[in-house]
Amino acid sequence: MQEHEEYTASVRGLREAGARFLNLETCSGEGGEVEIVCHFLLKDEVHTLSTCTVERKVPSLFSFFGNADFPEREAARSFGVKFLGHPNLPRSEEPR
Repeated sequence: MQEHEEYTASVRGLREAGARFLNLETCSGEGGEVEIVCHFLLKDEVHTLSTCTVERKVPSLFSFFGNADFPEREAARSFGVKFLGHPNLPRSEEPR
């Protein structure tokens, strides 16, 4: 599990290397936080990065991978995660 700065640097490195964003998974973490697990495809290999929210906040992947829009919006709706830097999160970030 990576800290937010390391997570963002790893995402940036994957983007610069030509990786494609595949999907984002969420699961309950410790202390009411949410674990974020992302999968990327680079040269026929799947790379997985994970981080955990802090106060239910985590950096958005949207500026690196536009197709992270929908999975981040769904995680915001379902788990109340605020993706920092995402331009179009749902108005209500309360879990359903």
